[in-house]
Amino acid sequence: MAFAELHFGENPWPVIFGLGLAAVVFLGLFFMNQNGRHLMRALGLVGIGLILLGIDYTWTTDREKIAGTITAMVQAVKRNDEADLRKHLTSSAVYVQNGLPGGVGFESPLGRTLLKQALDQMKFDFLGVRDLQISAGKKTRKGKADFTVMATGTWMPPMGGSAINFPPTPTSWSLGLSKQEDGRWLVDRITPTRLPGDIDSRANMPGLIPGRSF
Repeated sequence: MAFAELHFGENPWPVIFGLGLAAVVFLGLFFMNQNGRHLMRALGLVGIGLILLGIDYTWTTDREKIAGTITAMVQAVKRNDEADLRKHLTSSAVYVQNGLPGGVGFESPLGRTLLKQALDQMKFDFLGVRDLQISAGKKTRKGKADFTVMATGTWMPPMGGSAINFPPTPTSWSLGLSKQEDGRWLVDRITPTRLPGDIDSRANMPGLIPGRSF
């Protein structure tokens, strides 16, 4: 099933390219010797390629759904849209950072305040995802996404003062997800794995957790 999802549901283009190349070969043979069998083979391969395109268009795999969730969350953060961001979180979602056993729930009063402050303080000119690695368990209905975010923009100090522009800055994140009954994948854990400053999530940029970095 994993093979089918990868080559038919997520990335059928290598197979389609191979089918197209074989179809061209058979067409060449048909024009050379006028053998109708070569023409039928070429048309058959083209038909299979069109079927694969239809499958790719209609079949959205769990990994693709998770990628869509990550993309939507990043866009919500870029727009500083807290309401839209929360649509992609479960009611029990937590922010887990180094030195915080159990993490902070996003639905808790503290979590709501910290998330709002973090979004209000950051104004992004660019926010993009790269190196996205996704896993999805069909039986466990649990997923994981690890990725790097590249960002540029402005930080607004919480206590006032001059805004600080920051250059292209990479951060790394690990998200846990759970599949809902309606098929959506929602985030239940957000963990920074690398932040500006050093590798243990301490940075010079403002943090979601007071006294820590974000």
